[in-house]
Amino acid sequence: MNSKSLAILFFTLVLVMVSSMCQGSYIKSNTFKIDFTNSKEARKKALWFPADKLNVTKQGLGWDAEAAALRPGEIQTKPIALGHSWRTPPSINVRVTILPPPKTILLNDGNMSSPYLGNVFVRYSPDLKNWSSWIILEHSYRKYSDKKKRNERCYEGRISVTQRNRNEYYKLLHNYSKLDVPWKSDEEAAVRWIIKQQPKFFSKNIPFIGYVEFLFESNFYGGQRIKSFKADVSYGMGGKQYYPPNTGTINKRSAIPWRFKAKQNDNPDKATTTIADNMNRPNPNDIKEFVADPIPRLSSSYFKNFKITQKDIENILKNYHTIDEEHWRNGYSHVAGGDRTGHLILKNGKKIEWVVRPGGLATLKLPNGKMIYLAKELTPWKKKAKQKDAIDKTKQLSLTIIKPFNENLFAKGTGFKIPTKLRNGTANQSDVEKWTKHLRGMEPVIQKDFNADDVPDLLAEIVYARGATGNRSFMLFVHTGLGYKYLRCISNIGNYMTYDESGKSYLLTHSNAGGSEVHISLCQLTESKLIQVGKPLVLLTGDGGTKEGNRLYNRLFYRIILENKLIKIFKKSNKIDALDTHSSHKVIKSLGAE
Repeated sequence: MNSKSLAILFFTLVLVMVSSMCQGSYIKSNTFKIDFTNSKEARKKALWFPADKLNVTKQGLGWDAEAAALRPGEIQTKPIALGHSWRTPPSINVRVTILPPPKTILLNDGNMSSPYLGNVFVRYSPDLKNWSSWIILEHSYRKYSDKKKRNERCYEGRISVTQRNRNEYYKLLHNYSKLDVPWKSDEEAAVRWIIKQQPKFFSKNIPFIGYVEFLFESNFYGGQRIKSFKADVSYGMGGKQYYPPNTGTINKRSAIPWRFKAKQNDNPDKATTTIADNMNRPNPNDIKEFVADPIPRLSSSYFKNFKITQKDIENILKNYHTIDEEHWRNGYSHVAGGDRTGHLILKNGKKIEWVVRPGGLATLKLPNGKMIYLAKELTPWKKKAKQKDAIDKTKQLSLTIIKPFNENLFAKGTGFKIPTKLRNGTANQSDVEKWTKHLRGMEPVIQKDFNADDVPDLLAEIVYARGATGNRSFMLFVHTGLGYKYLRCISNIGNYMTYDESGKSYLLTHSNAGGSEVHISLCQLTESKLIQVGKPLVLLTGDGGTKEGNRLYNRLFYRIILENKLIKIFKKSNKIDALDTHSSHKVIKSLGAE
């Protein structure tokens, strides 16, 4: 071959190489919309919490209540694919708009209140399994001088992957391009090649944005419904690229967004059905986030070191037995004062609330409100034959209509009629809230588990009866197993306890008589009534009180007292002048406080 032929061959090879590789740049934008007036579309594109409180109607997503009522809630979109099926962006620009803007709220006292606009977060993933942390977007209203626009729910921001997270990925892409493969710039094929060599690569590196999810957290105000959610996402994809053998491949693959999914999430809709719709307990591998609530002030110090970790929850999900509610409540010995609570966020966005009780018991609350009762060990149990009759009786009594209570009856000191369901102990919480509506004003019904049966009892404060000395009055409702029963009005509850040995529950109440004088009463709590134990104590407390009076007060309300000693104090209180220093000193000494 002569020199002229070699020159032509060399020039031809150069042309082939240049034509197979170029410097490309793609600018793209996506608009993602959710119409919350369309229930079918909304459920297909998003999840919302609490799912049992918020609903979708033709007016949008929200709940019906007084204008001044509010409920914290969330909207989380399902994953949105970005980029091309062969190329992904390292950064995106995002703008979210939620309509309509919230309206100014007229409070019950006549004042106007500006609603909370809430926050929007975004996170991204390469494979629908491994996700970044939630990144908050900025409120766009901060840029506006127009006050009208400041009430709009608009949020925006730029989300970028750090170069540190991309470096290793770039090296692997470069190595892939040196192989004898059909298309050197096909990131989807490159990712499959990477995962085959390093199955946990994306658990350590999230080098690009293949999918995004949005999370909106705010207060949902009564009667104000969200009609639409729109996210505008724009991004660029550039750099060196090789042409595929078939020039039409680029157009076909560019019309398809990123589609690589980790094997565990090949069918995310199926995973969602398994976890929520069939209402099975979640698989430990489905846990994305674990949250344990702060430990509350305990009525017992025996469990101060009792803590729950994610490993504990995973063990419960794997090994505990699922049992029915009646067996769980009545077939085991329940320990008071040690409950630990929290929640799980699953990889499909579902939120599961958990409670763990010392002694090998736990509960799970699913997004649809269903409870799952769990026990470490199985105990012998037969269902009671009366259960069906009790349920039928509950349904029959539930037909009773509850009307709001007239607060003027209290003010006049006249008697009042208690609705049938609240007398028989078959009312639900909604009945209690409705009956006490006018008495409570803006105050919510308070939930407290006074008798350690894992079902909250209720307190409704009589707001207008608040005293100048700090005294407060409450209507007490106890859960009977079938529903709530009204017991009577009580003063401030300073402490409550349930003793494991006897199974009895007690309430300690107190009221200020003026100055430093405090009256303290002890009542035994049952499912049908409050039983006064002995007579009230009268103590001198505070700066103007006695040393012994203050010590006995603190002992009763902030320390643990054995049941027999507690009862002894109040049954002998008619014989003891608690205002007398010497007598109070004897009481404290008998408790072993010194």
